[in-house]
Parts: sequence; structure tokens; C-alpha cells
Amino acid sequence: MKFTLLLLVIPCLQISASIKGQNVTLSLKNGSLKEILQQINEQTGYDFFFSDSFLKKAGKVTLELKDVPLEEALNQCFRNLSVDYEITENSIVLKHKKAKPEEKEI
Repeated sequence: MKFTLLLLVIPCLQISASIKGQNVTLSLKNGSLKEILQQINEQTGYDFFFSDSFLKKAGKVTLELKDVPLEEALNQCFRNLSVDYEITENSIVLKHKKAKPEEKEI
């Protein structure tokens, strides 16, 4: 019985590790955010959901990343933008980063 359970659990762990282990290589000079998102989609299979305002506000982007984890690539893409993201299953939802409340001095 334990052996059967082990045989059922191992494939699940491998699938989970492959999702977390998605690596991305990006090389773009003065490109658009749309181009970066397309490259990430092609390399990982993750679909992006966002409003058009993200693309309009982004401007030109220069990135040089080699074999980095997906989350690090996304952090580098959005480091100068007020963009936050959420990864769910095979999708990445982009949203406006919420402003942090200012701390009041006492």
C-alpha cells in the first residue's frame, strides 16, 4: 500500500517542481513591455492578463536576463513600473501596485 502511494505522489512532485522551476532568458534593447510579455509567454506557456494602460505607461525597456527564474524575470521587468503580478496556474495577472500608506511620526 505504501509503495502504491509513493508511486502516485512522485509524479505530482515532479510536475510541481517543473512549474516552480520555469527559467527565462530575455534579451531586449529599447523594446516594448508587450515584446517582453510575448517572449515570456513563448518560453513558459504562461498567459498574461492586463489592461491596456500597462502597455501605454511602460515606455521602452532594456533587459538582459539569462536562465533566471520566472519570478525574478518578472521582478526585473516591472522594477521601474508600479506593476504587481499574481501567478495562478498557467496565468499571470498584472495589476496596479497599491501605494503603501505613509508612516506617521509620533
